[in-house]
Amino acid sequence: MERKKSLKDLLFHTLFIACSIIFLSASYTKKSDWKLLEEKQQEYYLYKIVEAPFEYENFKGEVICRFLGRRSYATFFSKSCEKKILKNLKKGNFEIRFGTGRKGYILLPPTFEDFSFTKEELHYIWDILSEEYAGFNEMEEKGFTKEKLLKVKNPSDFYKLFDKCVNDGHFAIRVKDFYYDQGHAVDSGTFISEDPQNTYFEKETSNAYYIRFTNCRSDEYLKNFANAVYDASNKDFIVLDARSNYGGDDYPISQFRKYLDASGYKGTVICLQDNWSFSSGELWHIFGIKDVKIKCLLVGTHSGGMQRFDSCEYNNEELDIHIVAGLYKRDSILPDNWLGELKGYEPQIWATTDNMKETLEGLGVDLGDIEFR
Repeated sequence: MERKKSLKDLLFHTLFIACSIIFLSASYTKKSDWKLLEEKQQEYYLYKIVEAPFEYENFKGEVICRFLGRRSYATFFSKSCEKKILKNLKKGNFEIRFGTGRKGYILLPPTFEDFSFTKEELHYIWDILSEEYAGFNEMEEKGFTKEKLLKVKNPSDFYKLFDKCVNDGHFAIRVKDFYYDQGHAVDSGTFISEDPQNTYFEKETSNAYYIRFTNCRSDEYLKNFANAVYDASNKDFIVLDARSNYGGDDYPISQFRKYLDASGYKGTVICLQDNWSFSSGELWHIFGIKDVKIKCLLVGTHSGGMQRFDSCEYNNEELDIHIVAGLYKRDSILPDNWLGELKGYEPQIWATTDNMKETLEGLGVDLGDIEFR
């Protein structure tokens, strides 16, 4: 009898421990589920992460973001949608992106928010594209029609149609809080530069002239870049740092290159780029053309890939629509090492911001106290 009692006790204790483990596991899972705090700010809503599953605990306290198109994002939502956000989080319907400062963000997809297009909005988009856009014939060849456009009801429909028919990194459409743009080249382990978007400065060292410019629109860039060639042309190396440069005006860069070419410059021009170097920030469309006799090196990662068209903007304030659709197509002037739209240029020497200084100094460039961020 004593032996049977011991076996019974053992089974009881085993069952008790198993149930306890299951209960604790369930409790832990419940505590580790997604939980948000909704904050109303004027006409918009913000959502902070209060609780998160174990693998996302480092995001606690951070704000949920949503894509504005594929290249930018926002922390605001135009309507209260906590339940819908939680549903997407639990399904894993989100991305994690790294931006300035290597800080991670949880982003909901561009098609997240409920949005319905009106016929008036769609008619306006058709009129602009069919009458103004240099790539419209190409869109038609890929199956774009007015009938298909007018059947678009929501963001998912819009993305499905335009992704099929458009191959243009500049191309973008905003309708109220809905954004459409296209993706770009992104290499694993790369990060956008921490330098502010209006950064411009020049630095002279013993054998190099360094120019850092994060856009091609700022007053300093437009005023000073072309004239910098006179001092730069006396150096063995010219380093043009266009990392995370979203583009703008080509003309100063073109004048800079033409002077070097005409003067018979014997040094080396080093163009720096990353995945966020777009349009005029992709310097290789100027320095990589076939008739340029200057020795050039392309250093960094792939560029973003916005080269086929120029950029032209159209606004309709009444409908709250903004369209970027170029007037000119530029395929014929692009150098041989252009990989294609949204693919960019492949560097001749691979380097990221983390090892950029070491890489350039390995080529013999004196960078002094220049920092790469």
